Amino acid sequence: MSKTWKALYFDGRTPTRRNVDVQTDRQGVSIEFESGTTRIWRNEDFSVQQDRSQGPLRLEYGEFPSEILEIADPEFGEVLGKRLPKKSRFLSVGFAMLAVLLVPAIIYWGVPLASGWFAHFIPVSIEKQVGQYVIDEVFPSRIVCKTDAGKQAMEKLVSRLVPLDSVYVFQVEVVDSGLVNAIAFPGGNILIFRGLLEKSPSADAVAGVLAHEMQHVFQRHGTENLLNQVALSGLFKLLTVEANAIAETLFAGVRTL
Repeated sequence: MSKTWKALYFDGRTPTRRNVDVQTDRQGVSIEFESGTTRIWRNEDFSVQQDRSQGPLRLEYGEFPSEILEIADPEFGEVLGKRLPKKSRFLSVGFAMLAVLLVPAIIYWGVPLASGWFAHFIPVSIEKQVGQYVIDEVFPSRIVCKTDAGKQAMEKLVSRLVPLDSVYVFQVEVVDSGLVNAIAFPGGNILIFRGLLEKSPSADAVAGVLAHEMQHVFQRHGTENLLNQVALSGLFKLLTVEANAIAETLFAGVRTL
């Protein structure tokens, strides 16, 4: 009997997420809903994504807006056939080289774990400042749609999605661009592009996208990625005696969000 994993299901049309059970077989992925109904996603019909090396595996099914499965257990990715990073083979050089190689290896695996833990201790006010800094650096010339009717509609939609006990105050900007995407930044800032709104079949589909991006903020994925990139970049530059490049580490890190 195939092993069963717990997963979150997003239908792509509404902000609702559902708890489901997932199994794998030769054809693809079997999804069992709480109602007892079952669906099969064939291997050729979905794509596999992973935002972070230590984050949940995400399966995306169908055309935009895609249905999404998020599975936190890393074993699922192994069973599904996801390739893992290859380990270094330079250990045969000797104990001297072993000592040199062991330090980067510890950094490579240890820093992401430490970043995930440390991110939850960053004050929301600091996250907010960092998120705004990243937006201004990555999208300095963005044109924001500011019609009164559109602003009121977006604020109403956001207020419907945010839990009453949320520590984040979400600010959503609609950027005048044909790009079909939405991006969440640390602290609760979200950019949603005009192209996504034009492609969305309904307001519920937009709500589903926003709810997904809000989860990135609640889980502090952006903050974790930033800490991870800054720490790794700075430590490796120190190891390679590139001390003069440390000043550029922060900006290089935030661009990877």
